[in-house]
Amino acid sequence: MEAGLPKTCDVIKISAERRLRFSLLSLSLIGFCLFKSPSPIYSSHSNPSALAIANLASRGTSIICLGDSLTQGVGASAGHDYPTLLSKELGVPVLNAGVDGDETIDALKRLDADVLAKDPRLVIVALGANDFLNKQPLKKAFENLDEVVRRIEARGAMVVVVGIPPGYLGDVLQKDYDRIIQKYHVAFIPKVLEGILTNPRLKSNDNLHPNDEGYALIAKRIRQTVIPLIKQGGTCND
Repeated sequence: MEAGLPKTCDVIKISAERRLRFSLLSLSLIGFCLFKSPSPIYSSHSNPSALAIANLASRGTSIICLGDSLTQGVGASAGHDYPTLLSKELGVPVLNAGVDGDETIDALKRLDADVLAKDPRLVIVALGANDFLNKQPLKKAFENLDEVVRRIEARGAMVVVVGIPPGYLGDVLQKDYDRIIQKYHVAFIPKVLEGILTNPRLKSNDNLHPNDEGYALIAKRIRQTVIPLIKQGGTCND
């Protein structure tokens, strides 16, 4: 054998090492793609999967927005709260069940009268900011939110959960939202106020709530998630 040439066993060893490195690289790329590809349940801009969202075939008749001041429309002029804007964009009635100052426990107490008694088909739940502003226990707030979602789904309606806004521990609490998302198979909108609370042009004079332009952006973001859900029954005029 000529000097400098590898032995047969060395060639086999090098070939095996290359195959192993290639296999590991392939697995890493696959894992990266799987990690980066959002589940339809989590995505706020992709079409929710028919298999992912609970009660997609709901026979309810009402779309209801349950929440606090953000849902009620504090800071907006008349007719510019996001449920009203959403109704105009969807071409179907949307009921506003927002109450300024509500914590999760308050919304839970009025759930029967304001939501379940109104034959809900889809309920958009935007709660939690006041719990954290008022320094209520985070565990209890999510227990209340869990119960709200459970009872709405038990009534046969779809649920869209809106995460609390950035700046109110939204990123820190993602694992708590994930638990509810995975448990109940709800649609989730994580950053509905992104770029709004930090932009004076989109905030009202109280410096806490959106103005008309800000609410219009909220309605647009929620609409992107809601349309694929209600289109299943052919009730969306899009």
